Amino acid sequence: MTGQQMIEKSEMLLGYTASNGNLQLSARITGKALMIVNQVYSDLWRICYDEAFIPLENIHSEIALPERVLNDVMPYGVAMFIAQSESDGEQQQMYSFLYNKKRAGLNRKEQIIDVMPRSCDI
Repeated sequence: MTGQQMIEKSEMLLGYTASNGNLQLSARITGKALMIVNQVYSDLWRICYDEAFIPLENIHSEIALPERVLNDVMPYGVAMFIAQSESDGEQQQMYSFLYNKKRAGLNRKEQIIDVMPRSCDI
């Protein structure tokens, strides 16, 4: 998924569409879109990976996150920032809650070591 596709998905979540179903905000937030996507991208990157984060250079670049994070977490964070930039406090608050809840559900995979004592067969 590209940054532009993420913006469009988040705008649809917010319901920022005209009566014909076309997105209304894309032109208005074009200048902020890359910054918004990179803000959420960097936050989620640090949860998923230990490597250094490299931001998207342009809005048409691919976002390198696991599919679950791309589809189930990131749109809510992007929607939160879009609503904030539009002074839509009610939606910003709702998507902030949803994003933080979904974000908290992401766990780093850590190696589990068996440390239980075992009996010795002598």
